[in-house]
Amino acid sequence: MTSSILRTAYPRPQFVRPDWQHLNGTWEFESDDERAGDNGLWSSGQNAFSRQIPAEIRSERA
Repeated sequence: MTSSILRTAYPRPQFVRPDWQHLNGTWEFESDDERAGDNGLWSSGQNAFSRQIPAEIRSERA
């Protein structure tokens, strides 16, 4: 998957919400088997991570 195929539009335009946040794109992450992120406050958003993964969040399909 490349970033050129990730969707950029709201998945269901008829249900647009003003506070909707687009989550598609490249996400940084780190493996944390030792749970160092709990003490290191990784969730604060201040840390740079060494790995990346392309993510596409799809809306539910009936």
